[in-house]
Amino acid sequence: MSLVIGVAMTLPALLVLISGNLDTQIGKIGNMAEITVYFSNDKGKNSVSKISEHLLAHFGNFEIRNVSAA
Repeated sequence: MSLVIGVAMTLPALLVLISGNLDTQIGKIGNMAEITVYFSNDKGKNSVSKISEHLLAHFGNFEIRNVSAA
């Protein structure tokens, strides 16, 4: 009997805790975006830098990572 009462009292608090954590994490995810662009090997660095300048002008803060083909 006491186990049922303990679970009944703990469950609402646990749901509030989980809901608060999800709201916090979803807020962080909502502020993040990721764009992945693949270029062929013959694309010049000038074209890539023009595209990155365009992204910087429109989005402000971003990171560029070059990954060479294996």
